[in-house]
Amino acid sequence: MPPRIPCFCCTAAPPVHGVFSGTETPFRSTFLVHAEEGKFLCGWTNRLPLHGVVNCDVRDVRISSFGATTMTLPLLSRKPVAFQRTLLALALLAASATANALPQFTWDPGAAGLNGSAFTADNLLVSNYSTVTFSGATFTESGYLSISAAQLGGLTLPSAGLNSDYGFYIQFSGAGTLTAGGNPGTIPTLGTLTSLTYTLYGYNGTSSFGFSGNTPTETATGEVALATGSLVLGTVSTIPLGDGTSFSPSANAKLTIDWLQPGFQSSTLPQNLALTSFSNTSSQVEQTADGFRIRQGGGSINFASAVPEPSTYAMLLAGLGAIGFVARRRTRSEK
Repeated sequence: MPPRIPCFCCTAAPPVHGVFSGTETPFRSTFLVHAEEGKFLCGWTNRLPLHGVVNCDVRDVRISSFGATTMTLPLLSRKPVAFQRTLLALALLAASATANALPQFTWDPGAAGLNGSAFTADNLLVSNYSTVTFSGATFTESGYLSISAAQLGGLTLPSAGLNSDYGFYIQFSGAGTLTAGGNPGTIPTLGTLTSLTYTLYGYNGTSSFGFSGNTPTETATGEVALATGSLVLGTVSTIPLGDGTSFSPSANAKLTIDWLQPGFQSSTLPQNLALTSFSNTSSQVEQTADGFRIRQGGGSINFASAVPEPSTYAMLLAGLGAIGFVARRRTRSEK
């Protein structure tokens, strides 16, 4: 029988199950650690627990940080638990080195005619309201990402009028295909984005987000377009959590980005990457006749400086990770 190890995380937020511990290392990134057999170990985003499935069989562990770097560690099932823990801890430290370097940016709502004052942050928290519709092995998704708060150094900034005097949201739509998978509760699923576009809006006053039937809705008025983008490449996936039904979704996409309002966005370095991470739990996913809704799914967005590529790009995770539900519905319908 192969050895079993507990899930691991940092000491940022309880509960702490301990293999890896730290003080201010991986808090502003997402670490998804899963086994070759698809059993999810542990994941944390912005100090909020995603899942805490413990005692998973481990043979081959992959660590990804915001989709930027993926490392694979071959962990032989007959190695001592202490040896496995050491490798996992070292891998997390290596991954966190990149994740830690979140550059600061300054947004000035007043420069776009909004009521708010300028603020400096390195991370944005968002809530996802979207609908996924599928046909066979293809899917579409559309909806809104409401920006709920800004962070700096892992700490949430005072609202200073955000979502009371003014607000931001991203409207997006995308499509893709499933390339591998089955029941996401037991089998990892994979998919590819074929299109994705988004627009960042600002507005004065308040707005609420929800659904009219299966159509995502928002109530803002007088919106100002602040940035737009479109897909370069992207993928979606789900990892089962080990209980036969639950799973952890994720997705990555690279898009062009175009800032539309002069003076709204500034930083010490040109920012042409936005690294984002989302997790949609089962309580946030509502099944429909031909797909599912994501209601108030959680996520974050942070910006990075230029990469050695000829064009200006951004990365946006638009909540498409929960597309694994498509595969599950298809599997059930075949039974």
